[in-house]
Amino acid sequence: MMSSPPASVPTSRPMKRTIRKFPPLSYLDQLRDLLVQIKSLGLTANEFEVSKKVLLAKVRPGNIKEEDFPDIVNGPTSRTGTNNTALK
Repeated sequence: MMSSPPASVPTSRPMKRTIRKFPPLSYLDQLRDLLVQIKSLGLTANEFEVSKKVLLAKVRPGNIKEEDFPDIVNGPTSRTGTNNTALK
């Protein structure tokens, strides 16, 4: 007789359901999208960096260090098959 895996063992679930369960992943994806849109406005590299720094300062959770937050935002996306290199 086979039993269900313990609650601590991850099971395969559709991405949509996983995102709903972990809203911070969705927020990071939306933040990446916003940064891509800002970058596509044709700003200079300096203008984009200033805009990015101001935006990230406004939305950074208090428990994350200022110097770590850009790496978190630029980190892996929860979406499959997407490229977020436009943020770098």
